[in-house]
Amino acid sequence: MEEPSNVYQGEQTNLPPGYAHQEQMKANADNLAEKAETIADAHGVHAINPDSIKVEREILHIIDACEVTHQQPGYKYKWVQDQWPSHAKSLEVRRTRSIHVKVNGETRPAWEIVLHDMPESPELKQASDGTRRVGDCILMRCRADIYMLLQIEEQKKRDRQMGSITANFDALAEHARNKGIRVAHGNVERAELMDQLHAGQIAKEKLNNMVREGNIPGMKIT
Repeated sequence: MEEPSNVYQGEQTNLPPGYAHQEQMKANADNLAEKAETIADAHGVHAINPDSIKVEREILHIIDACEVTHQQPGYKYKWVQDQWPSHAKSLEVRRTRSIHVKVNGETRPAWEIVLHDMPESPELKQASDGTRRVGDCILMRCRADIYMLLQIEEQKKRDRQMGSITANFDALAEHARNKGIRVAHGNVERAELMDQLHAGQIAKEKLNNMVREGNIPGMKIT
């Protein structure tokens, strides 16, 4: 591939043979480095000291600790902040524990704290209360089928928000059509866009029903 003509290639000279050749190459490299430094200074760009981005061992330890060991099949996990805000500690934990879903007419809590003899991350078990803690966060878990229901509910919430946006879009589209303007979403016509949204909604409803009936292929729900 041909090199761009505006890229600086160093000093273009006929290099002498032998030792003088090496000296000329060194001089060219120094000249190129000096030009690069001048350009960098002009644009306020400077090299980063490698020591300034050195990963601290303590940080690496925390990152490693956040990996949940002995995860159980059929569960999802997350770390939940437990010490903020200072005037209402465990607020996020309480919020997470307050999330419930309805399965076969029965209301169930979605998340639980990993405690005591549960098999996950025993190396992080706290002697005082049996929780698994890293810094100011504790470990919680949710059954995979219930987690899927939560995701479906979140998607429904986003769909409702999208419906509000779509209503605004309809109003704007109608106003534009009255002025003879053709309305589309990107390269997608309005009718095609609504077909796609409708198809997606049907697929989500089917998944919702499978989860609630406990017949998702490859997953046993008890």
